[in-house]
Parts: sequence; C-alpha cells; structure tokens
Amino acid sequence: MGQKVVMICDDQKKFRKKFSKDHVNHYKIHKVKDTSNLIDRIKELKKIPDLILLDLYHPKNGKKVPKVIRDKANAALKDLDKQIKVTNKAVLDAWDPLGLDMLKNLRMEFSPEKLPIVIHTQKGLSLLDDTQISTVDEFDSQWLLKKRGYRYTKIRIDRIIHEKEAKRRSTNIYRVIMTILFLAVGYFLSKHVWELDITEKITLEAILFFASVVLNHIIQQISEGKLRW
Repeated sequence: MGQKVVMICDDQKKFRKKFSKDHVNHYKIHKVKDTSNLIDRIKELKKIPDLILLDLYHPKNGKKVPKVIRDKANAALKDLDKQIKVTNKAVLDAWDPLGLDMLKNLRMEFSPEKLPIVIHTQKGLSLLDDTQISTVDEFDSQWLLKKRGYRYTKIRIDRIIHEKEAKRRSTNIYRVIMTILFLAVGYFLSKHVWELDITEKITLEAILFFASVVLNHIIQQISEGKLRW
C-alpha cells in the first residue's frame, strides 16, 4: 500500500510548511492556499484524498488582508495565548483533568465499539497540553463542547451512536460471510474426503479445526475494536 494522501488547506504559508515538514515521511501531502479553488484541486487528483485538513479561518471574501489588520489579529491571538496560560493555572488550582484517567480505566474494560466515550468540556480543549490531547485520541475518545446549544449536542451524540451501530452491523455481516465461506469450503472438502487416507483425513480435520479457531478469534478481535480491516 502506498502513502495515504492528505490535503491541507490553509491561507497561512507557515502552517502549510510546518505540517509538510513534520509529516512528509508519513503522508503524500497536497497544499492548497485558497478555499475558492479547493474543490477543483480535489477533482484534479486521480484519487480523492484520504483526509483534508481544513483551516477554519480564512481571509474575508478571499481577499488579501491588509497588514495592519493582520498584525492586529496576530497580536490579539498572542494575548489570548497568554490569557490561556493564566486561565489554565487558575483551573488547575480548582480541578484536575481526572476524566483522562477515567478514560484509560474505561478503555481497559470496554472497547470503542462497545462503548463510545466523549470528553464533555467547556474550554478543556484549549487548556490541555499536547500529551493530554493525544491521550484522548490514543484511547479512542471524542470531543463534545458544552454551552453549544441543543442542536449541536444532539447531532454530535446521534452521529457517534450511529457510527458505533454501523460498525457493529458491519462486524456481524463480516462474521456471517466468513462463516458461510468456511462452511462452503468444508462442504466441498467433505465431498472428496473419501479419496484421502486416514492420515490425510486427520490432518484435514486438524486444519479445519485450527482455521475455525483462528477465524473466530479474528472476528472477536474485530468486534472489540482491537483489530480493523
């Protein structure tokens, strides 16, 4: 298999450049500056990208931002970074992100396919460090922001539950198909078993038994999310 294709769309060159530098050995990267031609760039490719990193904020109406306005925005973002550090210290004086510890404990008991877990937070996404944020992904959890309104919350929850149920149905279908194929092979071989001597029959039975055990184990691993196809 070749490298996965990631397209990054960001109006700021420094972010496109940094992502490309960090991940050039992991992915085949396409860089797009302007959202106005993003769809055309995707269609130009022989294969649709495996993932698109889409920057949230872009220049208004696709026009170049005057330097004085851009500098003002960047200064405000730097002030926000400073405030986040102050806020984080105040938050940690009152609370610890124990939800991350519980996430790890829950994952020891329940696979993602059996139990989706969503980190529900007000501003925690901005306050956690890189390691803590990575923990959420490492242990197959997702984010849901508080104070975002009924519609947003319901859409996110319904989507997560739907994805879980879809994976479960897919695993069940896979189990049925593999079982049918295994039985078909067994039936075919049984028609010719009379041509085998006793040693070959014992060997065949052992192979079929071993194959059934391996098949059931693989399906079980898939259903628990420990193995993906």
